[in-house]
Amino acid sequence: MTIAEFKLTLIKGHTKENNYDGYGPHHHWELVNVPVEEYLRRVNSIGLVYPDKSMADLILSPWQVPWIRENVQLTSTGYDFLTEVDEQYKGRNFYAFGDYHDGIDGMPSDLSTGRFIKRVEGGYTNGNGKRPTADIFEVTLDSITELWQTKQGTKALDALTGTIVLNPKQWKKSLGEPVQQWLFWSIVERLNGGK
Repeated sequence: MTIAEFKLTLIKGHTKENNYDGYGPHHHWELVNVPVEEYLRRVNSIGLVYPDKSMADLILSPWQVPWIRENVQLTSTGYDFLTEVDEQYKGRNFYAFGDYHDGIDGMPSDLSTGRFIKRVEGGYTNGNGKRPTADIFEVTLDSITELWQTKQGTKALDALTGTIVLNPKQWKKSLGEPVQQWLFWSIVERLNGGK
């Protein structure tokens, strides 16, 4: 594995000061594979706080950020990354992945991670009569993330061995490569009934 640093944009949405944008208390965390400057240009140009479908291929799991894994707890009624959303939200273009959640819903917290850049506000009013708000952070990922990805992919492959994976040793050799096989195998594990 190579040691490299990547500066990405971490979004902490539904700010406490804006009454969580009118939703039940939680923060909507998203990780986007673009520098903060580029993300802020996008926010300013189209008035959205969160990525839309045009950025779907740049959205990563927030669980890749070590600080998130250590400090963020999912809400009991919220969504995890890539979980299917409730019927009331399907087909409404709320999320970059259509009917699948593009971030994680974490318990309210005043803790922060990375380098705080600024608070942004969306250019529209949501169904709760609030403008969406988010705190924008710059985070750096390094080889620690690659190790975590390899661990997640290994776990998924172990769970799938004997069902749909016939040659796990071969696949495990490539989990640390700069392609997101760990995410692919984690999704397949979930679709196959894993937890």
